[in-house]
Amino acid sequence: MKRIKPAQNGFTIVELLIVIVVIGILAAITIVSFNGVQQRAGAAVLQSDLRSAATQLEIVSIDTGSYPGNTSELRKSEGTTFEYTNNGSSYCLTASSQVAQASYYFDSTEGAISEGSCPTHNGFLATIGPWTDIDAGMQYYACGIANGDAYCWGSALSGQLGNGSTSGSVLSPTLVEGLLTGRTVTDIETGERHTCAVADGDAFCWGAGANGALGNGSTDSSSVPVAVSMDGELAGKEVTKIGVGRYYNTCAIADGEVYCWGYRPSDGWGGGFEAYAQVNPWKVQTSGVLNGRTVTDVSVGYQHVCVVAGGEAFCWGYGANGVLGNGSTATQQHPVAVSTSGVLQGRTVTAVDTTDAHTCAIADSRAFCWGEQTAGEFGQGKLGDGTSNSSSVPVEVSVAGVLAGKDVTSISAGSRHSCAVADGEPVCWGNGSGVGLGAAAPFNTTVPLLMEHDGAMELRPMEQISAGNYMSCALGLQGDAYCWGTGTDGLLGNGQTGGSQVPVRVNDPS
Repeated sequence: MKRIKPAQNGFTIVELLIVIVVIGILAAITIVSFNGVQQRAGAAVLQSDLRSAATQLEIVSIDTGSYPGNTSELRKSEGTTFEYTNNGSSYCLTASSQVAQASYYFDSTEGAISEGSCPTHNGFLATIGPWTDIDAGMQYYACGIANGDAYCWGSALSGQLGNGSTSGSVLSPTLVEGLLTGRTVTDIETGERHTCAVADGDAFCWGAGANGALGNGSTDSSSVPVAVSMDGELAGKEVTKIGVGRYYNTCAIADGEVYCWGYRPSDGWGGGFEAYAQVNPWKVQTSGVLNGRTVTDVSVGYQHVCVVAGGEAFCWGYGANGVLGNGSTATQQHPVAVSTSGVLQGRTVTAVDTTDAHTCAIADSRAFCWGEQTAGEFGQGKLGDGTSNSSSVPVEVSVAGVLAGKDVTSISAGSRHSCAVADGEPVCWGNGSGVGLGAAAPFNTTVPLLMEHDGAMELRPMEQISAGNYMSCALGLQGDAYCWGTGTDGLLGNGQTGGSQVPVRVNDPS
């Protein structure tokens, strides 16, 4: 008699695998469908926001006779971003969002909503890299922030990479660990031999500790981050931005005020021969021109400091070459106002950057510089005004060429050259030694030139730029980072030691 097998409970292994595969397929279909629905809904929201905005703009035009200068008062949905261009009699408005993963625009001369973005706008940009900050050092190294972590590359000579080493070099970005582990880094600044960062409202430094540059109560060096003393003048304060100088000096903004540590001559800043070490942060005087003002930007040079407060620029320290911008070359122990009787009159300063002997700033989306123009055999043209004359008061960077009609959004004063970002494009001027200006520039140029970006940076709009020593770096709006110039010690961060006349992509952290 044929033996009958008893019925089995549950699934066989093969059946179970089939069920898992089917569930996976259905889940993938569901996710794709859901994402598609989200994108379609997001696109509908963008178009609705554009219609509403266009109506609001027309009402303003009827009431005032012209379109408004910005879109700050326009109503829009959460997640929608506007980009606006207005020439007085017409405008173009782009609406973008991550949800829709798209952009739509309304051109008042066309009177219709179209997919894409206005010709001069960036529109929706998919993220292609993890970088949110980059800074080119003054001595063969650079650092940046990726995914909230600090990374450095190049020469490790003084421990400035923060990787525990004081010798050799690193050709690609290496993680700065130690006390920064588990913290979110929001600002990073390089000097010549030490580096500092802001993480979760606290300050950290590493590298050469001469003159108390690390701010931890000591003059000892450290190849890993140490905490800047927060139990003295900085007690209970939240640090938001930091500036690192070339001569072992450091400053930071905390609760809208400035604190400094490191190299401090006996007469204040600069000019003294009996310098001593300020090993802990000390508060910069606020009873003078900074009284009642909130400091929003800070930059540390060789033996001087500049800040932005209340829409104006202020500097103090060693005044040689007119680097303080107040019409004098005298040393100033306390902050003095940068001259506003000339080209800065009536303008609002929003950013400042200084280095060895010159300073640059952004005011009303225009670029201005002051200080040393040339040095020795190098006809550098660092002020960018088309002349070879140094100036102790601000001069405007030439707008007769590539800057004509463009808004400057980032500026950097390097050791031998200066750079800026204008409408998303990188421009530089000054000394091109080491091809820090890029292949587009001659050895020296006294006016801004557009840097070549038809290779690695092709069609990539830039957000930030940093001019170092014989090299430059730029940060893209899409989280991508690039460097060009001298490649010594892996300075360009692309895994090689060769220099490049055109930008190369900095390797993303592995």
